Amino acid sequence: MKEKKKVTEKIRVVLDIPNEAREDLKSIKDALEIKNNKELVRYALGLMSLIVKHKRQGYDVLLKKDDEVYKVAMPFLGFS
Repeated sequence: MKEKKKVTEKIRVVLDIPNEAREDLKSIKDALEIKNNKELVRYALGLMSLIVKHKRQGYDVLLKKDDEVYKVAMPFLGFS
């Protein structure tokens, strides 16, 4: 019996990115040792998905260093 291959639908995304943002993308990719934009976008989508899921459940997004804790505001998502 033959196994059916799972078919995944793909979409192509094309972005016009200003020079400043390109520098940010390169810096992030270098810091995380990410090879290409596709991989970076995949990670970013995963992170945003996690944030949205937990914000809907009432969680806050925090950054913590030693005893300092900062609540991350994301007004573009309606979270502050």
